[in-house]
Formats: sequence, structure tokens, C-alpha cells
Amino acid sequence: MDHLNKSDFIIFAPNEMDEETLRRMKDGRFDRQIWILKLFENPDNTENLSLFNNLINLTTSYRWDSDIVVPYGKFVVNNNSRYNQKSIFKTINFKKKESRIAMFVSNCFTKNYRLNYTNQISKYYPVDIYGKCGDKTVNRFDGYKLLKTKYKYYLAFENGNCKEYVTEKFFINALQNFVIPIVVGPSKEYYNKIAPKNSFIYLGDFKNAKELSLYLKFLDNNPKEYKKYFEWIDDGKFVDTKFWCRLCIFAQNPNKKMYKNINEWWKKKNSCENKKSQWHKG
Repeated sequence: MDHLNKSDFIIFAPNEMDEETLRRMKDGRFDRQIWILKLFENPDNTENLSLFNNLINLTTSYRWDSDIVVPYGKFVVNNNSRYNQKSIFKTINFKKKESRIAMFVSNCFTKNYRLNYTNQISKYYPVDIYGKCGDKTVNRFDGYKLLKTKYKYYLAFENGNCKEYVTEKFFINALQNFVIPIVVGPSKEYYNKIAPKNSFIYLGDFKNAKELSLYLKFLDNNPKEYKKYFEWIDDGKFVDTKFWCRLCIFAQNPNKKMYKNINEWWKKKNSCENKKSQWHKG
């Protein structure tokens, strides 16, 4: 632990620290050392953080009220798109994609009832579930290949409907593998803020699973309408948010503020809204 006493920064993950280790680290901490708490799960799935009260100087997370904001993905509109729509439709044979939905999921019990939605959708439209919650398995590389070649849609259902919580399910699994994401998570307004234009289907726009399935079948039967969900490819690109570079800026301008109650900040009221929707009435 001697090397920690010489570090300018120490980054903590809440599930990797016990009280005794933290106490010993605190005893050896020097004045200018900055402690950072990294939070990349949503508040409902984060353990109690009171252990870190009066110890943390900076926070880093996907949320915009963090000191160092690190979203799971960032799309920038510009004229330097890595791809263009015409080349993508030549590279990926969309005609061979099947009218099926994929879902990669390992957490089967969530407060936003995402598997309830999935089960209802599967009554009207084919859904293949990979991972602990389904009957199919695949590694990450082959999973991405399947998305590119086989599936038209992907259930980018987060494990909680929490403020600004949009993960790799949306940015990487779906968009960067050229599959239309059907989303459950924060508000539609927030998705519109961070996502490429007209790139996703918002589950809350549909009264029930049958209505959603009818829309998917409409897209299946109208290739021009389906392709409109990929027009964003011409508009820009995904970029690296350069976390480590921004961290170095704080090293040059150390901030000695202290979070007195980190739990209160992270789990503030209305940070998650996991109410049952009208889909669950029958």
C-alpha cells in the first residue's frame, strides 16, 4: 500500500472497498492527494456509500452533475463521419437480417420490470434472449457479429429507469452494430438529447406490446422506412470522451472540496423512477 501514499489520485469503486482498508488508507493520505469515487451503476443498484462520507473530493460517472462526466457513449454531429449510409448498406446486407429482436441480459430481476416487457413483446414478435436470463449463449465478439448480420432490432433495456442512465446496451450493442435499439431507461427527452437523430424506438410511445409489434412489422414491410433509422450515420460519429486527459487537468488544478454526504448526492430524490407502466395492467 506504500505506492498509494505517493499517488496524486486514487479512484475508488464502491463495491471494491471495505471499511478497514479505507481507514488505513485515510491514515496514510497526504494533503494534496485527491480521492475520486467512480460510479457507473445507477443509484438503485449502488450500495450504501456512507463509508465514503467526508473523504471524496471528486466524482466521476455518467451523470451530468458529476465533477468528471463520462457517458457510456458520445455522438458528435459533424461532417467527418467515419461511415456513410450508402457504404453501410453495401457492407452489411440488411436484406438478410431477420425480423427478430435480440437481447443480451444477465440481471434478471430489476426494478423497472424489463423482462416483463420482454415477455409481453415475445408474444407478438420473435425475441431471442442471450445470457443468464435466456436460453441462448454467445461471447461478446460473436454477439456483435450476430447483431450486424442477423437481427433487425435490439432491446436496449437498462436495469433501471434512472436519470441520464444510458449504457453500452444502447451505444455499442445497438447503434455501433447497426441494429435499431428499442429503449427502456430515462425519459425520451434525454434520449433525444444524447442520441443520433431518429436512431431509436422508445417503448413508452406504445400502449402495449401488440401495438409495438405492429409497428415493427410495418418497418419490416417497408424497407425505406426501416432505413430511415440509419440516416444518422451520415451526420457524425462516436468519439472518445478522453477521461484520463481530463483527469490530468484536475491534477494541475487540484480541487479540495469534500463531499460530506456522498450517499445523499448520488441517491437524491427522483433519481430513479421505476413505476409499473400501463403495459402491466393486464
